[in-house]
Amino acid sequence: MAQESAQHAGLVLGLRDVAEAAGFAVTALDQAGWRRPPLLRGYRPDLTARHLAVRNWLIGEAKLGPDLRDQRTLEQFWAFSHVLVAASRPVYARFILAVPAGWTGAAWRALAESGARLGNTAVIGEATGQWSITWHPRPAAGSWPGSAPGTPPQSLPCGGHYSP
Repeated sequence: MAQESAQHAGLVLGLRDVAEAAGFAVTALDQAGWRRPPLLRGYRPDLTARHLAVRNWLIGEAKLGPDLRDQRTLEQFWAFSHVLVAASRPVYARFILAVPAGWTGAAWRALAESGARLGNTAVIGEATGQWSITWHPRPAAGSWPGSAPGTPPQSLPCGGHYSP
Protein backbone atom coordinates (compact mmCIF):
# COMPACT_ATOMS: atom_id res chain seq x y z
CA MET A 1 0.00 0.00 0.00
CA ALA A 2 2.81 2.43 0.85
CA GLN A 3 4.42 1.74 -2.54
CA GLU A 4 1.14 2.48 -4.33
CA SER A 5 0.71 5.67 -2.32
CA ALA A 6 4.25 6.81 -3.16
CA GLN A 7 3.67 6.05 -6.85
CA HIS A 8 0.34 7.92 -6.83
CA ALA A 9 1.95 10.89 -5.04
CA GLY A 10 4.68 10.95 -7.70
CA LEU A 11 2.06 11.04 -10.47
CA VAL A 12 0.25 13.91 -8.72
CA LEU A 13 3.48 15.91 -8.47
CA GLY A 14 4.13 15.16 -12.14
CA LEU A 15 0.67 16.49 -12.98
CA ARG A 16 1.62 19.71 -11.21
CA ASP A 17 4.86 20.01 -13.19
CA VAL A 18 3.16 19.34 -16.54
CA ALA A 19 0.35 21.83 -15.76
CA GLU A 20 2.83 24.56 -14.84
CA ALA A 21 4.93 23.86 -17.93
CA ALA A 22 1.77 24.33 -20.04
CA GLY A 23 1.12 27.79 -18.56
CA PHE A 24 -1.39 26.83 -15.87
CA ALA A 25 -1.23 28.14 -12.30
CA VAL A 26 -2.04 25.35 -9.85
CA THR A 27 -4.84 26.48 -7.53
CA ALA A 28 -5.24 23.29 -5.48
CA LEU A 29 -3.37 20.00 -5.13
CA ASP A 30 -4.19 16.87 -3.16
CA GLN A 31 -0.83 16.95 -1.34
CA ALA A 32 0.27 18.06 2.13
CA GLY A 33 0.81 21.81 2.35
CA TRP A 34 -1.59 22.66 -0.50
CA ARG A 35 -5.18 23.83 -0.57
CA ARG A 36 -7.45 20.84 -1.17
CA PRO A 37 -9.17 20.68 -4.59
CA PRO A 38 -12.92 21.36 -4.55
CA LEU A 39 -15.56 18.73 -5.17
CA LEU A 40 -16.51 18.74 -8.85
CA ARG A 41 -19.70 16.89 -9.75
CA GLY A 42 -19.37 15.00 -6.48
CA TYR A 43 -15.71 13.96 -6.82
CA ARG A 44 -12.46 15.55 -5.69
CA PRO A 45 -9.68 15.64 -8.33
CA ASP A 46 -5.97 15.51 -7.52
CA LEU A 47 -5.32 18.93 -9.06
CA THR A 48 -7.08 22.06 -10.27
CA ALA A 49 -5.37 24.85 -12.17
CA ARG A 50 -6.21 27.99 -14.13
CA HIS A 51 -4.50 29.07 -17.33
CA LEU A 52 -2.53 32.29 -16.97
CA ALA A 53 -3.40 33.77 -20.39
CA VAL A 54 -6.81 32.38 -21.38
CA ARG A 55 -9.85 31.77 -19.24
CA ASN A 56 -9.75 28.01 -18.83
CA TRP A 57 -9.41 25.44 -16.10
CA LEU A 58 -7.43 22.25 -15.90
CA ILE A 59 -8.57 19.30 -13.83
CA GLY A 60 -5.94 16.67 -13.13
CA GLU A 61 -6.32 13.12 -11.87
CA ALA A 62 -3.66 10.46 -11.26
CA LYS A 63 -4.50 6.78 -11.45
CA LEU A 64 -2.50 3.63 -11.04
CA GLY A 65 -3.07 1.13 -13.84
CA PRO A 66 -5.13 -1.46 -11.94
CA ASP A 67 -7.59 1.25 -10.80
CA LEU A 68 -8.52 2.41 -14.31
CA ARG A 69 -11.61 0.20 -14.70
CA ASP A 70 -13.08 0.64 -11.19
CA GLN A 71 -16.66 1.94 -11.26
CA ARG A 72 -15.75 4.96 -9.12
CA THR A 73 -12.85 5.79 -11.44
CA LEU A 74 -15.08 5.62 -14.53
CA GLU A 75 -17.57 7.94 -12.83
CA GLN A 76 -14.74 10.36 -11.98
CA PHE A 77 -13.58 10.40 -15.62
CA TRP A 78 -17.07 11.29 -16.82
CA ALA A 79 -17.51 13.94 -14.13
CA PHE A 80 -14.13 15.65 -14.58
CA SER A 81 -14.42 15.78 -18.37
CA HIS A 82 -17.88 17.41 -18.17
CA VAL A 83 -17.05 20.43 -15.96
CA LEU A 84 -18.11 23.68 -17.62
CA VAL A 85 -16.05 26.85 -17.20
CA ALA A 86 -18.03 30.08 -16.94
CA ALA A 87 -16.95 32.45 -19.70
CA SER A 88 -18.60 34.65 -22.33
CA ARG A 89 -19.04 31.38 -24.20
CA PRO A 90 -18.96 28.47 -21.72
CA VAL A 91 -16.33 25.86 -22.48
CA TYR A 92 -15.41 22.56 -20.89
CA ALA A 93 -12.41 22.46 -18.59
CA ARG A 94 -9.36 20.57 -19.79
CA PHE A 95 -8.98 17.16 -18.17
CA ILE A 96 -5.59 15.51 -17.86
CA LEU A 97 -5.10 11.97 -16.61
CA ALA A 98 -1.68 10.84 -15.36
CA VAL A 99 -0.83 7.13 -15.40
CA PRO A 100 2.35 5.07 -15.14
CA ALA A 101 4.09 4.36 -18.46
CA GLY A 102 2.60 1.43 -20.30
CA TRP A 103 -0.96 2.24 -19.17
CA THR A 104 -1.86 5.04 -21.62
CA GLY A 105 -3.72 2.71 -23.99
CA ALA A 106 -5.72 1.21 -21.13
CA ALA A 107 -6.41 4.73 -19.87
CA TRP A 108 -7.88 5.79 -23.23
CA ARG A 109 -10.05 2.65 -23.30
CA ALA A 110 -11.31 3.38 -19.77
CA LEU A 111 -12.04 7.01 -20.69
CA ALA A 112 -14.03 5.90 -23.73
CA GLU A 113 -15.90 3.32 -21.65
CA SER A 114 -16.81 6.01 -19.09
CA GLY A 115 -18.36 8.29 -21.69
CA ALA A 116 -15.81 11.02 -20.96
CA ARG A 117 -15.48 13.94 -23.38
CA LEU A 118 -12.34 12.89 -25.22
CA GLY A 119 -11.80 16.12 -27.15
CA ASN A 120 -10.79 18.09 -24.05
CA THR A 121 -8.79 15.25 -22.47
CA ALA A 122 -5.11 14.33 -22.49
CA VAL A 123 -3.43 11.26 -21.00
CA ILE A 124 0.13 11.54 -19.78
CA GLY A 125 2.31 8.54 -19.02
CA GLU A 126 5.32 8.74 -16.73
CA ALA A 127 8.46 6.60 -16.89
CA THR A 128 11.55 7.51 -14.86
CA GLY A 129 10.81 11.22 -14.87
CA GLN A 130 9.96 11.42 -18.58
CA TRP A 131 6.40 12.16 -19.67
CA SER A 132 4.62 11.15 -22.85
CA ILE A 133 1.57 13.32 -23.59
CA THR A 134 -1.20 11.87 -25.74
CA TRP A 135 -4.41 13.37 -27.12
CA HIS A 136 -7.39 11.62 -28.62
CA PRO A 137 -7.27 11.91 -32.43
CA ARG A 138 -9.98 14.07 -33.93
CA PRO A 139 -12.31 12.21 -36.32
CA ALA A 140 -11.56 14.63 -39.16
CA ALA A 141 -7.80 14.36 -38.76
CA GLY A 142 -5.84 11.99 -40.90
CA SER A 143 -2.28 11.27 -41.67
CA TRP A 144 -0.39 13.84 -43.69
CA PRO A 145 -0.70 12.02 -47.03
CA GLY A 146 -4.40 11.40 -46.42
CA SER A 147 -5.27 14.94 -45.39
CA ALA A 148 -3.22 16.99 -47.82
CA PRO A 149 -5.06 18.10 -50.96
CA GLY A 150 -3.99 16.44 -54.15
CA THR A 151 -1.41 18.71 -55.75
CA PRO A 152 0.11 17.66 -59.03
CA PRO A 153 3.90 17.74 -58.85
CA GLN A 154 5.58 20.48 -60.84
CA SER A 155 9.11 19.61 -61.67
CA LEU A 156 11.35 21.29 -64.13
CA PRO A 157 14.42 19.93 -65.79
CA CYS A 158 17.58 21.25 -64.27
CA GLY A 159 18.10 24.78 -65.62
CA GLY A 160 14.59 24.84 -67.16
CA HIS A 161 12.65 28.08 -67.47
CA TYR A 162 9.64 28.62 -65.21
CA SER A 163 6.65 30.62 -66.40
CA PRO A 164 3.36 30.55 -64.48
